[in-house]
Amino acid sequence: MTTDTAAFPKKLPIIPNLNQERGQPANRLIIFGNEWLTLQSHIASALKLPITTGDFVSRYGEFPDKDKINKAVQAMKNVQDLSGTFGNPTTLRDAIAKDGAILLQKEPPKEIYAHIVWLAGQVRSRADQIAFMFRNFSDVYSGHDAAQRAKDVRDFLTGPQGVVQTAEEMRKQTAKLLQKLADFDTKITAAHEELRLYTNASSDIMSEANKMIGEKKKEIKTLEGARDAAWKKWHDYTITACATSVGLLILSGGLLFPIALGLGIGFGVAAAKARSAYNDLCGQIAGAGQEITKKTLLTTDLSAFNTSISQVTPALSGFKTQLESIEGSWIDIGQRLTFVAQNYQDKELADMSLMMQKLKVAEAAHKWEEIKEAAGNFTLNSMVKFSHSATPPGKPIPEHELQPA
Repeated sequence: MTTDTAAFPKKLPIIPNLNQERGQPANRLIIFGNEWLTLQSHIASALKLPITTGDFVSRYGEFPDKDKINKAVQAMKNVQDLSGTFGNPTTLRDAIAKDGAILLQKEPPKEIYAHIVWLAGQVRSRADQIAFMFRNFSDVYSGHDAAQRAKDVRDFLTGPQGVVQTAEEMRKQTAKLLQKLADFDTKITAAHEELRLYTNASSDIMSEANKMIGEKKKEIKTLEGARDAAWKKWHDYTITACATSVGLLILSGGLLFPIALGLGIGFGVAAAKARSAYNDLCGQIAGAGQEITKKTLLTTDLSAFNTSISQVTPALSGFKTQLESIEGSWIDIGQRLTFVAQNYQDKELADMSLMMQKLKVAEAAHKWEEIKEAAGNFTLNSMVKFSHSATPPGKPIPEHELQPA
């Protein structure tokens, strides 16, 4: 019994996505797409969250409900701690600086980001190994009799160091990463739900912040009126003090000097008090303005992070789906090549020309070279940090939004 087979899966594992978008280069890895960048952006934002009440107050100002702020800060800390377990290019570079062999170990690193890059390195190594095997496929046919050649082909496909075993090793490694991502997804989803109690537009903190902004604007309007009145008093008292101390003296020919001097000093004191009141009101207005700035920053930060949260679940889901497809590709390789080894007759396996055609050896070698190159490119790209301020809808987007940093 025979059938057409190929030595590589119909959906190639961890190679260029054939459904390219916006003219992206063909050697871009499947897992280095929009979901990957979305996760990087969210992790970067989460690592900037305030994780102490002092940090929160310093950035956003005081709030009357201290207990609620403490709970919000704890929720932020939970998300940030989990984000630290995911990792990012910066933490990976730091880890490499401490241990240059961290991506060369037999077992993957604990941090998810580093694990993904480690897996790409494993794929590159295995792809290089398989490409080499297919480039030298003719060496399998060094045996003199058909039975020996058939055995050698079966060993090539399903033996201890064969293609199927290599594919199974990579399937297991992909499954490990999938499990780690699933665990992270469960934990981060719960942490996000807790944080949403405070980042949601209708949350008590958001409502309180908007209320305080409104109150401070009214306060500033009242203070501005008092400030302008104080300035006018200072202005009038200053002019009167000057006119009294000099004008009366001229009119009196100096005979009323003590009276003029006394009146001038009195108006001068009043002017000084008016000036002090004016400066104090200016300070109050500046303080109220700073509070508005801080509360506005809070609503902007929470709104942006709330938007980011809503994007994480589908991004993680899409990322896992891509990895599941990769895992399925490794399974597909093993199944189809195992089928060849188990179902082809010795005389068919011993026929090099037939097997070169059935296994599409030349094309397989070329495709595995592509996989090797793509995995290497992914590893290089993984060291590039992308910055993204997650500007919420309705706000101007900075020129530097979402770019390599």
